[in-house]
Amino acid sequence: MFTKMHAISVGVALALPGVVWAQASTLQDLSGALVTSSSPTVIYTAREFITMDPRKPRAEALAAHKDKKSLFVTWGYHHYFHGPMSRELLNKLAPDTPMIVWHRSGHELYLNDAALKLTGIDEGVVKGLPKSAQAQVDLAKGHFFEQGAMAPAILSKVAPFVASPEKFRKGLEFTKTFYHRTGITLACKPGGFLSKPMQDAINAVYSGDDTPFNHCFIGDGKSFYAIKPNDATSLIAETRKVEGWGKGRTFYLPQQAKLFTDGAIYSQLMQMKDGYTDGHHGAWIIDPPAFDVMFQTYWDAGYQIHIHNNGDAGFDVALERRRASEGDGCAAVSSAHAHA
Repeated sequence: MFTKMHAISVGVALALPGVVWAQASTLQDLSGALVTSSSPTVIYTAREFITMDPRKPRAEALAAHKDKKSLFVTWGYHHYFHGPMSRELLNKLAPDTPMIVWHRSGHELYLNDAALKLTGIDEGVVKGLPKSAQAQVDLAKGHFFEQGAMAPAILSKVAPFVASPEKFRKGLEFTKTFYHRTGITLACKPGGFLSKPMQDAINAVYSGDDTPFNHCFIGDGKSFYAIKPNDATSLIAETRKVEGWGKGRTFYLPQQAKLFTDGAIYSQLMQMKDGYTDGHHGAWIIDPPAFDVMFQTYWDAGYQIHIHNNGDAGFDVALERRRASEGDGCAAVSSAHAHA
């Protein structure tokens, strides 16, 4: 067991639980484990679908979705590759079918009217989000990004329709086999979702002695902070609660936390000091004032801090907070690592 890890370089790519992945017109062969399983959710990767080929906006994928009342999800859309996306466009493409377009970055969602109704997301739900998350939602376009997409109030409504517990387990079992085949012996998920049932489901598949790898986790500081904002005592207490959630081959790294600065590279939402040539703006996953509170709290408590960062303006926020913290007498026991 590790007492302290100074660097983690293992990338984790969990297969989505028990869903079928397809191209616009053909199924992809994932060793047969996913494509042959019956599933209420089929996730289509966006090649011809949407606007890659303006002459075939519906393509075969949408036509093949037989149950028009079940959720249709397409992943892989990118605004620079496929053009603009909106709730209005999706309503035209599929007026009766609940549809979610999942951005290539994984940090953005577009929902049509039927999907909003199915998930129960409406203006009241959006108004209940923190102000910073509300600013990253455009309900008129059905667009949820960064804080707006990651907000627990949104994720909790979308997730049950994307994968059931049974499908999640099948996805984990598939990934377990994949890790074994590719020789991975250690994986780590820093900053994952704060969900005890999800952790229990992961433990049920990964924790046994027969698992040929160890899987560690690092708590997500923004989720702990959201429970009671600006309360340092609460932040540390909530962080320590999850340290006992692991079992056997799965475990949380103690005295470590994951923070985030700016948004996704793929979405072009990283924060850039010189801005963007087309005039759009980046986005904060954690607003700088809240980031400062979280960073300083963990630093004072002697934590090793892992930071998701992409743009140079985001890096400046992390770097300035690190510099400001170095003179507080805790530098000998605290450290911070930023990654892109």
